[in-house]
Amino acid sequence: MVDGEVPEVPGAKFKFKFQRTHTHTHTHTHTLLDRCTEAHKLTLSKKMMQLRQQLSQNALEDCPVWQNQRLEIAGEAFSDGDIDLIAEAVSKYKVIRTLKVAMCRVTEDQRRNLMGIIKHGDLSSAQFAYLGINEKTAPSIAAAMQESLHLKRLELPFNELGPQGAVWIANGLRDSGVTELLLMKNNLGASGIAPICEVISTGQTSIRYLDFSRNDIGEEGAFRVAAMLEKVPDQIRNLELDNNQILPLGIEAICSSVGPRLEYLSISGNFLTSQASIQALVEMLKSSSLEKLGLNLLGIDDDVLLQIAEGVKSAHHLKHLKLNDNFKITDRGMYEFLKEIGYPVALERMDLHQSGITSICEKFVKEYLKVLQSESAKLMTVLVSSRVIPRIGQATLLRLLPVELIRSVGACLA
Repeated sequence: MVDGEVPEVPGAKFKFKFQRTHTHTHTHTHTLLDRCTEAHKLTLSKKMMQLRQQLSQNALEDCPVWQNQRLEIAGEAFSDGDIDLIAEAVSKYKVIRTLKVAMCRVTEDQRRNLMGIIKHGDLSSAQFAYLGINEKTAPSIAAAMQESLHLKRLELPFNELGPQGAVWIANGLRDSGVTELLLMKNNLGASGIAPICEVISTGQTSIRYLDFSRNDIGEEGAFRVAAMLEKVPDQIRNLELDNNQILPLGIEAICSSVGPRLEYLSISGNFLTSQASIQALVEMLKSSSLEKLGLNLLGIDDDVLLQIAEGVKSAHHLKHLKLNDNFKITDRGMYEFLKEIGYPVALERMDLHQSGITSICEKFVKEYLKVLQSESAKLMTVLVSSRVIPRIGQATLLRLLPVELIRSVGACLA
């Protein structure tokens, strides 16, 4: 047997491989728990977890610390011993930075024990999805958030926290190190997000990324989010509010409250149906630092798209615009949009899946946006903003300038 090789174990069908992220790569092979793909993703089945006990001596004590590795478990029926095994793995092996558990059959006691794992080891990210987490589990989550020294990202999508569970989450956020909180579809409602918005408004949290999608927060919830944004205008960087039954007044309040540091906003699947809400969106684009905006499934038609163009052409930071599932947008509307935003803008990408445009038009949009990122386009930005040379003169000047000069100046401006 080659030195360093782990002997085969009866019943074990897979070998487990870890790979350094350093320039000089060395490969170590282990079995069972100690498997990691080149993408640093560790996946276990229950059978493999049971076999893990046979190799407790062949662990990672002699291996260097690895980075960006995950432990993912899905579709299992846990026993109490399995929970203990996960806790031991996370606590003992510092290589595990991300823990994801989804769609597993667990009892309430097991849910609480799972939440307790957050404070073990060096976990920086934890996701617990489709586990039936509710207000009874929430105190354990709050305690773990307070005690963890490394946790930055907490995802609890598709659970049942409800308003009472949200109170505990808000308590756990206070003075914790959590910067990203994702609570998609947890039956929160407006009353559920209220305590979370209130604690963030005090400035006593580190939250930068907030996801309240699919919680039916409605117009009342939108007002609460808007009030939070006004009180801590420099704190929130990413905000997702998709599919929340937010009416036009709520959309208007959100857009009017966006702070200067917000980089990503998604209001997809709500109601952008009043002229006031559309105008608030346009004004937000003109004044904010948004880099990405989600406007999927809003019933946007050609006329509304043309109004949005007015804001896009003045949005100096917007790189990604999502317009999926807006069936009323036509080829003609899209060409008018591109004509209105002008040349050049910061926009690099537009998502147009399931919109009303043809594949030919969609391809044209992609090519057009590539042109906007060219060196000559970057140079044109300065010429247009200077207003010293007429537009016709600008085009003539670009044709006369050496290509090398345009490329070098454009690269510096980019």
